[in-house]
Amino acid sequence: MKLAICDDEKTALETIAALTEDYVLETRHALEYEVFDSYDALRDRIGEFDVFLLDYKMPGVDGMTFARSLREQYKSKIIIFITAYDEIVLDAFTVRTHRFLMKPLDREKFFEALDSLYTEHTPVGQFLIKTGSVTDVIDLRDIYYFQVIRKELYVCTSDEQLVCRRSISSVQTELEGLGFFRIHRSVLVNLRNIKSFNRQFAEFPNGERVAIGSRRYAEFCKAYLREKP
Repeated sequence: MKLAICDDEKTALETIAALTEDYVLETRHALEYEVFDSYDALRDRIGEFDVFLLDYKMPGVDGMTFARSLREQYKSKIIIFITAYDEIVLDAFTVRTHRFLMKPLDREKFFEALDSLYTEHTPVGQFLIKTGSVTDVIDLRDIYYFQVIRKELYVCTSDEQLVCRRSISSVQTELEGLGFFRIHRSVLVNLRNIKSFNRQFAEFPNGERVAIGSRRYAEFCKAYLREKP
């Protein structure tokens, strides 16, 4: 999971980064983060991150405007506001804010917010791919989709494809209830990693597209709406 932390105050940015480091050391979660001191610096890299820790009051574009723009592009990105302005609480819910944390930041509440990312917004578990004597272990949240190509099943993430010696039906059964949906007879997708879709295809953050079967579109829409944060 990748976090983007955005705050124009150097002290606040350092505090949030330090608490994030402490959280990773204590929990051993596979969590990466990067800090930004303006929304302009972050704007062109939104697709690289899963979670956004945003300040509200910043020079130029304010946090709420940025959050609305982010939500228009990505339905499943997670937004956490960290701010001293409690009057924006109601507005924050219009962009489906996951948490609203007040400054000065409380360590316990911050850790609780990060814990909730793993309990509420990620598929639980890992997927094993055995090739001879070697077993690759992939977190379910990193998988974009499974696709059958020339009788072989490929496991596709943002940056690699691995061959899985199994049928797509058996994988579908194994992952039932974990946010995966069979959008085509040859494609099983992770609903939470879909960036956009139409009646013909689903697109992922890395730009890859997979076909949606015409007879499965209606059920896909229902499944997607159930799974989105």
